[in-house]
Amino acid sequence: MAGGVAMSDRTGQQIGNYRLVKLLGGGSFADVYLGQHVHIQHLQAAIKFLHANPGRIYQKWFLLLAETIASLKHPHIIRIIDFGIECGDNTPYLIMDYAPGRTLRDRHPKESKVPLPTVASYVQQVAQALQYAHDRKLIHRDLKPENLLVGTNGEIILSDFGIAAIAHGSTSMDTDISVGTVPYSAPEQIQGKPRQESDQYALGIMVYEWLTGKKPSTGEVQAIILQHIGVDPVPLHEKASDIPPEIETVVMRALAKEPQQRFGSIQKIATAFEQACHVPAPLESSSKGRSGFLQTCTASARNMLLVALVLLIGLLCVLGGVGVNTTHRSLVATATATTQMTATATARNATLTATTATAQANATATTQANATATTQAAYATATATANPYGGTLALSDSLSDNSHGYEWPVVNDQFGTCQFLGGAYHVSTTISSGGHWCDASPDFSNFAFEVQMTILKGDTGGIIFRDDNALNTRYVFSVGQNGKCELSIAQGTPNTKILVQPVLSPAVHQGLGKTNTIAVVAQGNTITLHVNHQQIVSVTDSTSSHGLIGLVVSSYAPGGYPTEVAYSNARVWTW
Repeated sequence: MAGGVAMSDRTGQQIGNYRLVKLLGGGSFADVYLGQHVHIQHLQAAIKFLHANPGRIYQKWFLLLAETIASLKHPHIIRIIDFGIECGDNTPYLIMDYAPGRTLRDRHPKESKVPLPTVASYVQQVAQALQYAHDRKLIHRDLKPENLLVGTNGEIILSDFGIAAIAHGSTSMDTDISVGTVPYSAPEQIQGKPRQESDQYALGIMVYEWLTGKKPSTGEVQAIILQHIGVDPVPLHEKASDIPPEIETVVMRALAKEPQQRFGSIQKIATAFEQACHVPAPLESSSKGRSGFLQTCTASARNMLLVALVLLIGLLCVLGGVGVNTTHRSLVATATATTQMTATATARNATLTATTATAQANATATTQANATATTQAAYATATATANPYGGTLALSDSLSDNSHGYEWPVVNDQFGTCQFLGGAYHVSTTISSGGHWCDASPDFSNFAFEVQMTILKGDTGGIIFRDDNALNTRYVFSVGQNGKCELSIAQGTPNTKILVQPVLSPAVHQGLGKTNTIAVVAQGNTITLHVNHQQIVSVTDSTSSHGLIGLVVSSYAPGGYPTEVAYSNARVWTW
């Protein structure tokens, strides 16, 4: 549905506690009115009436999705106060906070350039809001300057979150290219497969436009579509010669045709953009070497830095080695005579580690260092263990922190928490008879995913895999502390299909505090479940062919209670 359904003027009508004062504007998706609260004179709201199918099935779907959008509570996302179906003509509506300020399109008309520091501020605020929504499995789908409001304090507020999807309903959403605005739509969104990276692409388009005064794609709608799908954008410096190459690199990556070639998350593009704006950056800000200080140094300067680091570390080791016994000193001396001193500086860690024999010997001088070395050695041994599933190792993460770059989310919301605690990744839920999961950024198709799981309290932990945001579909392999295993597939909310009924497996170490290694092998339509390297069951299902991986907890037992599970040593092999 490229256009909207003509709607009569509703001025003077009352919706809930709001009387419609005037029409603020309209578009393909909706008409927006200013509403005045009938009891509180200073309270105003924006009431949006959607041009949508009034059928009963759509109405149920609208209410579910509107409830999800209304749950978003973020300073850079417009607040949904209420929603419903208008009784007279069954028109769905949303009541939102009224932001009397202008949009960014009003502030920066077409073909106007925006100063780089201002663009950086916009990127940070928009990315924070989008990351918050992405962590909750929501996609904006229609990101553009017209949907970015300027708040009373100058802050940027995202509006129309999910409105494109609501306006078109669940059936047309897969095929209608007007779900979103074509000049800002990613190739996969145009092809009916929107995903979180689609919002990143739209942000890249806006940044390109702000910096150069021009969109990367021009012409009629069909020409723009073809450019989005098959033509690389003109480099920014060809349209604005004053743009730093580091900035251009960030923007062009966000505009990659394939979603997998963009940044791993919307927050990562904001971080990269911020770093690129401040080249040269401090040493610790260049974790991936894109724009850090070492990149701007000559080879000679880099060598001098490394020598200085080694000397500093050696001095710290000597100072830390006072009080070590004679035998220990003898080992240090022998090792030092035969080992070349090396050092590695990494921005992902808060400390510098020298891989010299002196550092190794002194590291054993404290209990904390012993514990760390033991943990790392155990993980190294596990990683070196023969691969029981086949394929090539594509992910190896101790799950002690986010330093491996797989973007495990750290969240604390009404559904539960995901956080790094005590050298493991803890997922918990406080919802009785419910669940909570957190995804990492990699997208896999044919793979084996293995992780160690310890249920600390509650019922069940498990694996999420092939989590396809475009289809709102994911597989869930659950293992309970009672020894029962289950495989299900969730298709939206609350539709869940059980593929493997709960089965008691002797391979499971039952009880709280017991560690189990659980794994899933997905090859084509065949899915095989493993516990402690023993195959439990194999099934065939073709619902989802690829997607993110994640970790889940649930408390579905009768009278369920809060559940917390600690995960460690995640590995993925791919074919």
